Amino acid sequence: MVKILKHLREISQLNIFKTFYYYLLIKYPRGASFYVGPNSLIQISKKAKVNLKSGCFRVNESWFHNRRRIAKGALIMEDGAQLTINGDFTMYDGSSIYIAKNAILEIGAGSFINNGATIDCYLHIRIGAKCLIADYVRIQDSDSHTIIESGENKVNTRPIIIENNVWIGKNAMILKGVTIGTGAVVAAGAVVTRNVEPNCLVAGNPAKVIKHAIQWK
Repeated sequence: MVKILKHLREISQLNIFKTFYYYLLIKYPRGASFYVGPNSLIQISKKAKVNLKSGCFRVNESWFHNRRRIAKGALIMEDGAQLTINGDFTMYDGSSIYIAKNAILEIGAGSFINNGATIDCYLHIRIGAKCLIADYVRIQDSDSHTIIESGENKVNTRPIIIENNVWIGKNAMILKGVTIGTGAVVAAGAVVTRNVEPNCLVAGNPAKVIKHAIQWK
């Protein structure tokens, strides 16, 4: 009975039409699945590619399991964009992912982005396995505009790497060109502009190391 109720709840949260449409559009292997929640904006170019290796990719899932609370979420992929998901990954309600032309976003198994979180990928972002990305976090590998200093254009786009088992707190920002090491924690509201070593806690704007050799669960 518990399993039946669980499946009924999952079905009630789906946008059946979009789930079926992308089932036909995206060629994913046996055992993988793509669920589209209600109130979802999905625009995937026919020249983009979604690679679901295994597990379930859920778009605009309700954190509260209450359909009335679901805010609008979005997945937008331009021509040549690539999204690779290596296992279970959930975008909770109100979160969004944008992948620009020819950009690459890779996500490991067991990771999620929470309510209102945003990933803007213009070049290459890699997120490892079991990463917890909290409410209203922003991850972007580009400044979008170019700063000119002494007549020279500064690089405005650089890759981001977030290794396995990273916890990013509410309202944090992860900016271009940084690597966040395995097991690290980014405190709520932190602005990460430089690399974070493994198993460190960083906080502040710009983010600085507060503690070393930490663990979290």
